[in-house]
Amino acid sequence: YGRPHIARILQRKYPKEFNDWNAIFRDYLNNPNSVYVRQKKKTIKEVIKTIHDANGIAILAHPGYYHNKKDVIEKFLQLGGDGMELNYPYEKGFERVENKDVIKELKEIIKDKKIILSGGSDFHDFKTSANIGNNGLTKSQFEKMKEYWMNRKSKHLKLSYI
Repeated sequence: YGRPHIARILQRKYPKEFNDWNAIFRDYLNNPNSVYVRQKKKTIKEVIKTIHDANGIAILAHPGYYHNKKDVIEKFLQLGGDGMELNYPYEKGFERVENKDVIKELKEIIKDKKIILSGGSDFHDFKTSANIGNNGLTKSQFEKMKEYWMNRKSKHLKLSYI
């Protein structure tokens, strides 16, 4: 759980004391003199290593939002990332982008770089998020990801999955 979840719990359990969302964050959840604890930041390389050490696949989440997406993707891959999220509700969230154009550009990058693709709904809650299961992988894409995962550790190959 994150801070928004804690704020919702406080509002639900103590509606009189915690009725102002912004005040909860200002007074408690963003305040270093209260319950806020600063996260220890990790580098992208450290995160990728942690994922690989856990026998996982390191995927760059929603790269279509980055204004300099090609540079971000290139750096992520140079640092050992395995692939990127393709199927994602890009028309939602903090910035509106044309979904078809973004998907087309990302497909070209995936094909050119011969990397794995992933997808997801970016579900956070029932009010503001896409539904769980939306924007996922097809069965074929999932099987290719599974194959990549099974072969990654032993062969260290980057395979094309589009």
